Amino acid sequence: FSHGLSRGGYGIPGWSEWNTFRNSFRGAARTGVIILLLYETAFTGLRMAHQWLQASDAQIKHIIVLSDGRSEDGDFRGIARSIRDSGMTLTVVAVGDDADIPMMRMLADIGGGRVYAADRPENLPRIFTREASLASRSTIIEEPFAPRLVRPAQATNGIDWSAAPQLGGYVGTAERDSLKSPAITSLISDKDDPVYAAWQYGLGRAAAFTSDAKPKWAAGWMIWPGFGQFWTQAFRDTLRHESAGGLTPRVEIAAGRGHVLVEATTPEGGSRNNLRLRTHVIAPDLSTTDITLDQTAAGQYEAVSPPSCAELTWSVSSRTTDRLERRPAR
Repeated sequence: FSHGLSRGGYGIPGWSEWNTFRNSFRGAARTGVIILLLYETAFTGLRMAHQWLQASDAQIKHIIVLSDGRSEDGDFRGIARSIRDSGMTLTVVAVGDDADIPMMRMLADIGGGRVYAADRPENLPRIFTREASLASRSTIIEEPFAPRLVRPAQATNGIDWSAAPQLGGYVGTAERDSLKSPAITSLISDKDDPVYAAWQYGLGRAAAFTSDAKPKWAAGWMIWPGFGQFWTQAFRDTLRHESAGGLTPRVEIAAGRGHVLVEATTPEGGSRNNLRLRTHVIAPDLSTTDITLDQTAAGQYEAVSPPSCAELTWSVSSRTTDRLERRPAR
């Protein structure tokens, strides 16, 4: 461990809290997990951690850097590459309002780890514990667990997840870049690992289910009524929907509200930004409402219906394009 000063209004835990972290990581340290709190001496600290782990006989060697990315000059790309080439991995936790995010992301990308943003000091123990667990455990986790719904999606709509049977295991994964991940994780394990996630990729959609659809881990699921519904909706969600003007709308239902998401892409797969989109909502009593969509990310626009309006028909239009697609929110 290396300790630094508070910067950018970010409260760094005191020595007693760091000692608590050290005690919780004694087992992890024996497997070669090093946590570094680095500011002005980040390059020197990384080089020392690399040298220490090179001399260690630990089977798993993982470095976690807590920093704002602003440090003395040094060959950061080179040290990150050396860490990776030595069979080690490097994860970074960015802190402070003025953190150099591109720098931190570069270290994690080259070092084969993950990047986090810790906006509150109390989040640090959870991040460190998760990283130590990911670094030291097998990727195959064969323990019964009940998947938990954390964000509704088209694949999960209309299913009573409180009645879902347990799954027998899954492959442990984590988002490589929690700051810029395009994935929407809908189901997680009892260890908060992703179980089902989907995301836009160019003109298409991709999805990942980290457990099983066969008797090995999903014997109980295969006789559960939600099994067929989940997979049918998941396949439907990932199938490409042709729509005029490069707009692909989707609808998710949560807490009696309809949430419409529109992906706007060029024919080459790039993002279309600064569009003026609106959705025309038709309720079961044939009353109508027009809602303007807000741009929330590159090529992504979103709007939410009023409460208690889950059974709706939506259509999306832009200023230069006629109605593109109408889809019931079911």
